[in-house]
Amino acid sequence: MACREKLSLFAWLLLLCIAIGGVGTVRAQSGNSSWDVGATGGVTSYTGDFNLTALPRTVHGGGGLLVRYELSSRYSLRLGVDITGVRGRYDASRYALPLVESGVSFNRLVLSIDVASEIHFLPFQVNDFVSRGGKESQWTPYASLGLGMYYLIGGGVKFGLPLGGGVKVALGGRLTLGTEIRFVKLFSDRLDGYVNWPGSRTSSSFHNKDWLSQVRLSLTYRLLTGWTTCPTYMSDNEQARY
Repeated sequence: MACREKLSLFAWLLLLCIAIGGVGTVRAQSGNSSWDVGATGGVTSYTGDFNLTALPRTVHGGGGLLVRYELSSRYSLRLGVDITGVRGRYDASRYALPLVESGVSFNRLVLSIDVASEIHFLPFQVNDFVSRGGKESQWTPYASLGLGMYYLIGGGVKFGLPLGGGVKVALGGRLTLGTEIRFVKLFSDRLDGYVNWPGSRTSSSFHNKDWLSQVRLSLTYRLLTGWTTCPTYMSDNEQARY
C-alpha cells in the first residue's frame, strides 16, 4: 500500500471524528450526551487458504476500546481500536494445497482501527435518556457496516470491510451490553503467509483475499455533560434526580 493511501485514510478518519465532535457539542447543550465509551472482547476465527470454509477450525482471542456516537435512536457511528490474535493450520487430508506440508500453521497479531455505522431495527436508547412519552426500546437488533485499516504484524498495513450484526440491551441507567457477529473482508491474501488460492495463477482483487470472523461482547457507558436540561425535555429518570 502506498504511503499516500495510508495518509488519506488517516485524514478521512480524523475529519470524520472532528465532524462528529462538532455535532455532538451542539447536541450536548440540551444536556443529552450522545457519546458512549467502553470495551469489547471475544474470539476470532479465519477463512483463507488454510481454511476454505466459513466454519471456524481454529480460534483466537482479542479485544479493544470502543467509542460510539448516537446520531438518533435509529443510527449510531462508532470508532473501534482493537488487537486481535489470528491462527490457522493446514490439514492435507481435507484438500490439496500446492507447496505446503500438512500441519503447517501460522499465528499472527492484527492491530486495527475502524469506523462503522450501526443501524437499529428498533428505536434504542439507554434508560437515563429515554424521552418523556417516547417509544424507545430497551433492546434492539442492529446491523453494522464500516471501513477499517488493519496492521498485520509481519505482513504490512491493509484495508478491510467489517460487516455484521448483533443485539444491544440497555442495562441500568447508562450501560449498554452488546453481542455481535462480525465478518471482516481483508484486501490482502497475506494473513496466513500463503499467497493465492490453490491452483490460481493470479491474485484477484476481491476473491483471493482472507476473512476474519469475530464473535464479540461489548459494554459501554453513556457519558454525561455539564449542561442542564429544561425540565420540560427531561426524561422521567432525569426528573427523579431533581
